[in-house]
Amino acid sequence: MLQIYSFSKYFVTSMGITAFLLLSPFSHCNTIAPPKNPDLPVSVGMDPSWHGLHFEGHEENMYAYSCSVLHLLNTHFHVIRTEQMEAFLSSKGASRHPALLVECPTVALPSQIWSVPIFPTGHVLVVQKEDYLPNQETFLTTWKGNVKIVAAQQGIDLSPLLRHLPEVLIKEYEEIRQAYEDLDAGKVDALYDAAFFAHIACNSVYKNKLLIATSPLDTKGICILMKGCYQGDINLLNQRILQLEKDGTLEALRKEWGLPHVPYPKDFVFSKG
Repeated sequence: MLQIYSFSKYFVTSMGITAFLLLSPFSHCNTIAPPKNPDLPVSVGMDPSWHGLHFEGHEENMYAYSCSVLHLLNTHFHVIRTEQMEAFLSSKGASRHPALLVECPTVALPSQIWSVPIFPTGHVLVVQKEDYLPNQETFLTTWKGNVKIVAAQQGIDLSPLLRHLPEVLIKEYEEIRQAYEDLDAGKVDALYDAAFFAHIACNSVYKNKLLIATSPLDTKGICILMKGCYQGDINLLNQRILQLEKDGTLEALRKEWGLPHVPYPKDFVFSKG
């Protein structure tokens, strides 16, 4: 079994891969005819080092989990190393690989579509144990209208948090580990952090001290990104992903590969079009 929970210094960023996705042509629909048979496997490119994403020492775990899921989705997948990712995304000749497994950006180009996440990576609120409420809606309602100090990584997108709690005051940190220490010491009221790392922290260093109060407040996740002309394939993949989530298969695979349980956002929209 690969390493399970640990917590150390990290810095979360996906701006590099997002920039590539938004700036590159990402092949052309007229170079790859969409399969006539929707049951035909889809070729998915993936980078096992995750090219700009950090999973706190769990990169191999996430790679093994992703391979397992792609296999169950009846897709072909091809390893694309970090140094090849930029060339892959910017190459007009990348027609042999009509899809990528990436953390999908919050906003995609009109010509891009993405699947339901196979693993949500959005941001959650972390609170001290005594401030935790088991019902998310009750928790958010209780906090609305109250001025709370929320710690967050410097430079991240705070709009999902502010949509839910517009009155909060944000205290930004260059080092997110210090934010966890300050929350544990009661110097801030809550912490807004990526769900993956929040689950690791709350199940290791801060177990029985800090708890996650919400599901992800944004809809980012590890998804299959494709051109818009593959809407039929995305629809089929979404059905399969949702079935795997519904019957507990994805959760079983997360446990098998030592990954934390991250629920889908409460207001997640499972189709895009």
